[in-house]
Amino acid sequence: MRRIATLLIVLVSIGLVLCQGLALSDSLGSGQDESRTGVLVFGTHGYMTENGRAWNQLDTQSKIMYLVGVEDGIKLLALETPPETKPKVRSTVDSLMISGFRFLDLVKQIDEFYKDSANIRIPVIEAYQFTLKKLHGSTRQELEDQMAALRREYNH
Repeated sequence: MRRIATLLIVLVSIGLVLCQGLALSDSLGSGQDESRTGVLVFGTHGYMTENGRAWNQLDTQSKIMYLVGVEDGIKLLALETPPETKPKVRSTVDSLMISGFRFLDLVKQIDEFYKDSANIRIPVIEAYQFTLKKLHGSTRQELEDQMAALRREYNH
């Protein structure tokens, strides 16, 4: 789980750059806390990242570009991984890639994820990961367990 969190930090950074370049709404650019949620990484260090409020402000093309940024961030991290750790990182990278699906498929699933107001504070990167697990065939129980864990983590 920690490896995934590390990957997601890079993904968020790239996604943010793309979204800003695509003219996110003024409220996202003004640094309002309601569109961002903290993600704890390495047990003690956290980063702020966009959540469902920010996602819902984007149009479909901007959402697709956000997800392209996430995937490019995964590739960037893979490029920057030291050679001795590449074999370990590869399975994580592969699990976070969109292969077999169109970005629009993921956008629709993430939109559905955020229709439930209980999910609005969950970071987009967590919704992305949840959606990939769903599309890759995780069991209903696995998805319910992950959803419960995400809600406990971010709705405090």
